[in-house]
Amino acid sequence: MAEFYRGTNTNVKPRIARMLYAPISSAYPAAPTQLDHVISLTTYDALLSAYGWVDVGLTLEPLTLPHTIESQGFVTQQRGEIRKAPQETRFLARTTLGEVTLENKRVFMEGDTVETISGQQRLKIGKATQLRTYRVAFVNLDDITGKIDGIILLKASITGAAGEQSWGRGVASPFPVEVEAFPNDDGIVTSDGKTVVRIDLQQT
Repeated sequence: MAEFYRGTNTNVKPRIARMLYAPISSAYPAAPTQLDHVISLTTYDALLSAYGWVDVGLTLEPLTLPHTIESQGFVTQQRGEIRKAPQETRFLARTTLGEVTLENKRVFMEGDTVETISGQQRLKIGKATQLRTYRVAFVNLDDITGKIDGIILLKASITGAAGEQSWGRGVASPFPVEVEAFPNDDGIVTSDGKTVVRIDLQQT
């Protein structure tokens, strides 16, 4: 009897995400579209000078990437539902940061500038009047093959699920973050003309 269970083991990868963000500004006008536009593929340093990427540190929880498409069905009296049309597509990314720094809080809780006063750091967090937009990237190193894969969100902002902390004695105080990606303003489109929201990449 022929073997039914077939597959390619190299396509099964353990993933530990490294998260980075970059401002969207005139100082960094170029849109990153490759892995080596995010980090160096030899030193693994974030590309700060060219694209503005900043590491946010280690994570405690796996990265989840919900991708939902809301649709509307069209119905006829005779045949019932005959087709659906997409209404809205949402691209989310969720993880939990282990490094709860004031700078990470500033970014993911829409905080003010971190101040240093008399040997102390201070961050003021107020009611947000608008949400900043960033580029966000997640990269992973496969320890077996030595290859990197990753995801670039070309334009994203935090959501209401970000920043919910719990403090307790004897346990780490993680910092959950969630971002939502939107169509970019860089003119990058798919082969059939759809505006690109997310780019998935892997080394060969």
